[in-house]
Amino acid sequence: MARSTFRTLFYINRSKQKKNGKCPIMGRITIDGQQVQYSMGLEINPDNWDAKHGRCKGDLDEMKNINRILTEKEGQMQAKYTELVWQKGYVSAELLKSRLTEDSQNNGMLMEEADRFIEEKRPCVGVTIAQSTFRNYIYDRQLIVSFLQEKYGVSDICYSRLDYGFIEDLDFYLKSKRRLSPATIQMTVVFLRKLIGIGQRKKYIRRDPFVDFKAEKPHGTRRYLTTEELNRILQTPIINKQFERARQLFIFCAFTGLARVDMLRLTPRHIHHYDDGTCEIRIKRQKTDVEAIILFCHRKGDTGHLYERKATR
Repeated sequence: MARSTFRTLFYINRSKQKKNGKCPIMGRITIDGQQVQYSMGLEINPDNWDAKHGRCKGDLDEMKNINRILTEKEGQMQAKYTELVWQKGYVSAELLKSRLTEDSQNNGMLMEEADRFIEEKRPCVGVTIAQSTFRNYIYDRQLIVSFLQEKYGVSDICYSRLDYGFIEDLDFYLKSKRRLSPATIQMTVVFLRKLIGIGQRKKYIRRDPFVDFKAEKPHGTRRYLTTEELNRILQTPIINKQFERARQLFIFCAFTGLARVDMLRLTPRHIHHYDDGTCEIRIKRQKTDVEAIILFCHRKGDTGHLYERKATR
């Protein structure tokens, strides 16, 4: 049997440039001169595309992430092509495309969904998602990929292969091999649970493998200042103006109970003044989205203020 000529190519469809200036990334399979095209479900600005190599150019995380997806897709096509050659003795471009689409629709790939989830959340950073949360998503993804490579020798896995044992093995890997803290492990497990939920909604997986799994909860100790320590902070002389400003901000957080991130978001519109000389801070906490109310009570003959935290609602 003559050996088939098999080639893959990624390119951008400039004729379908969107309003945001980006073009869809397409894939092309060529076998013995027969060609088929398919959409990668990704888009990119034409200025960031290297047509010669069929990859993104630049060192931005977004470019690197897209290039990784393209490389993994290329590997999947090569593996499926080899599988079909052994099974049927021949492969057409249309058959290969059909099998790849069928596998994707029926099974779904865990890390493909992780990448899609991350890219969907990227525009929300700084709006509805904190930068630190988004960085955690990327770090969690890296940990799961490292586990897949060490345990199975692959960089992605079908949803159909996920079971209770997979989660237990991941948990053991993060504890023993990576020696991560319970808090970090819990963060990664929560991310995996999100991906499982996506797979269930898309009908990639029926039974939730987390049903019988109980993650170890981190045992953190809540830190606090004693009265003596707080007085020491208040009374210690500080000459440097920058350090003195940092102390004032820290004391403000200590008395009001506001987190640093909430203090940074504080503006005059959050402060409400009343006729009796008192005023309140009303601000929604970023972490819980619950309104915090802090009452300022000014005492006659007192140069300071008493901060009284009222019940949040």
